[in-house]
Amino acid sequence: MIGFWSQGGTTQHFANELAFDLGVEAINLENVDFEAKAASRSILLIIIPTYDGLAPSCAIEQLKRLESAELRGLSFAVCGTGDNTYCDWFNTAAYALDKLLAAKGGHRLHPVGIADVQHPKGLGEGIERWGVALRGIKAIASLLPEDHTAEEEEGTGSSQTTLSELGPENFSAEMMEVGGERALPHRAAHNF
Repeated sequence: MIGFWSQGGTTQHFANELAFDLGVEAINLENVDFEAKAASRSILLIIIPTYDGLAPSCAIEQLKRLESAELRGLSFAVCGTGDNTYCDWFNTAAYALDKLLAAKGGHRLHPVGIADVQHPKGLGEGIERWGVALRGIKAIASLLPEDHTAEEEEGTGSSQTTLSELGPENFSAEMMEVGGERALPHRAAHNF
């Protein structure tokens, strides 16, 4: 299933489109029990926006509760939506969520996907590219209707990093290391 958090509806729109394209369900993650999903060995594909360097306000309390969760059994992939104009905070919520899920025992199926509002084709291009990559992952492809599968590919392993919160003022430089690059928080105002 495709899970999302959305404040203004844009992320929800793209999650619904991708879910339709993949032939799976889209669900709002505001009330999802992540530990129950882990216990049932679920695969959760998550789309999360970044607002002012933070996860959406509708997600913050639930994400804080994940700090004490046990997520072994949950397989996941995360895609972030954002605006690269704010490069210091570009998709920090997605990277932080990806690391948190892995630190809590989840199995990362694919590196963080990136959707950029500044791309000439908009956010949809990055989400579509992420969806195409997901179709090729064996664990995901086995759950999709036959006409939605592509080449099989093994996912990547998970790293063990802990987070205290998904707010940039609580990120350490180590937590913000992504793909050999550092994404350090810095205040800027933006909306989607």
